[in-house]
Amino acid sequence: MGKAARRSPPFSLQRWRIGLNVAVQVLILACLLLMMNYLGLTRYQRWDLSRYNRYSLSELTRRLLGSLKKEVRIYVLYSSRDQIPGGQILFDDVRNLLKEYEIAAKRKVRVETVDLYDDVTKAKLLQDRFRFGSQKDLIIIEYQNRHKTVRVEDLAEFAPEGLFGATPQVKAFRGEQVLTSALLELVEDKQPLLGVVTGHGEPDLLDGTELKRFRSMAEQQGIRFEEVNLAGSNRSPGDYRALLIVGPRNDFSPQELGVLRAYWNTQGRLLVLLNPRSRTPLLNQFLDGCGIRVDEDLLVTKIRTGIQEEGLTLDVYGRFAGDVPFLRSLSQATGYFPAGTTSISLDAAKARAAGLRGTAVLRPAFPNYWGEKDDFLITGTEPSFDEGRDLQPPLIFGWALEKGGVPDQRIQAGSSRMLVVGNADYLNDSTLSRASTDADFAMLSLNWLTDREQLLGIPPKRTRFYFLDFSAGQLDRILFLVVLAVPAGAGLAGMLVWMVRRR
Repeated sequence: MGKAARRSPPFSLQRWRIGLNVAVQVLILACLLLMMNYLGLTRYQRWDLSRYNRYSLSELTRRLLGSLKKEVRIYVLYSSRDQIPGGQILFDDVRNLLKEYEIAAKRKVRVETVDLYDDVTKAKLLQDRFRFGSQKDLIIIEYQNRHKTVRVEDLAEFAPEGLFGATPQVKAFRGEQVLTSALLELVEDKQPLLGVVTGHGEPDLLDGTELKRFRSMAEQQGIRFEEVNLAGSNRSPGDYRALLIVGPRNDFSPQELGVLRAYWNTQGRLLVLLNPRSRTPLLNQFLDGCGIRVDEDLLVTKIRTGIQEEGLTLDVYGRFAGDVPFLRSLSQATGYFPAGTTSISLDAAKARAAGLRGTAVLRPAFPNYWGEKDDFLITGTEPSFDEGRDLQPPLIFGWALEKGGVPDQRIQAGSSRMLVVGNADYLNDSTLSRASTDADFAMLSLNWLTDREQLLGIPPKRTRFYFLDFSAGQLDRILFLVVLAVPAGAGLAGMLVWMVRRR
């Protein structure tokens, strides 16, 4: 007979207590893990580790996303078979940026990506709904049954095309600036309307090609333009958020100046871009009443054209003032103002008497210049500095004026605002495509004049390029290290290992 089976020990209170203690510990540990995961889900901190914080949202965008009352749906429509400027890199930037919008909005923003070729059914439904026709590579933002369409290529500034039609490189990523502007337009349910003063030989802003790029950039910011003739307009100037006077060739009439003065005195907003090649004494008289004195000169800069040769140019490189609130993102940056610029002075006593605060905006970036008073463009003579007649540095050619309100940009208060610049050619397409800072200056100016301080702190994210400049000797040393030294070192190490193992 085999051994009797070993009996299980009888139930004991001690074992029951140990088992219950282990179960409670496991339960407490599980609760702690759940609590930690919940805190990690709702109370977390994120860091942007991308180069130059490319996808970090500004505080203004975060504030707008946090104030949303309803859900925003964003559709990214792209074509995987077609190539657009910027290519996949631009789409990756857009995708990463929209992910930041989703996170910052806390489930108030939903993003959906649709391939027009792979998801034909969904694309057809969206096409019937939003009526975008045959357009491709779009971003559609929908909010409370209203929508805004943005082209993906409008989210970037591109360098000129390379050789043989190579894809142009992205100079600056303007995604947050454009998308936040479009979303703000939907939330506000209104677009700023700006009046473009005509009748004095100004360039055609609405239908002409000379300012097409500027018009397109402003429309992307949700700004509309309408021509206005101060001598006989059916619409009152007070219906416009701001009036633009862009490079007039002829002077204003006394009647027009009366309308302009009445508009300015009722919290009007003015952008005055002077034409230094024309004489407008009545317009200058209106500006003089505000403390602005047009010096009626031309800034001439002496430049070096060779080792021992010098030349003169009317093109001015201007430095933006860092103490102007709406230009802080351009602090100490340099803009390009071609084809003639006149300097402007401020009569501080007259400005104070009129209740105006004046701030210098632009001054020449390089010191070797003067203000030429002779009309050498008509006489054809070579300009030269005439002490006692011509104006010496330092000179200023841009002023910002404000009447009423408060200096703090965070406090919205009614005021009259005016920006006067002694050059109008910086808005031309050729200039804006060459100098991106001019484009930023133009948009920041419009946002300041239209009380859209929400957009002032969203500058484009510049793409930085790095180049390594090696001499011929350095290239030879690199070739020696890569082709000979490194392989030889690896071979020598292998030989040493082989010899050690042979012993």
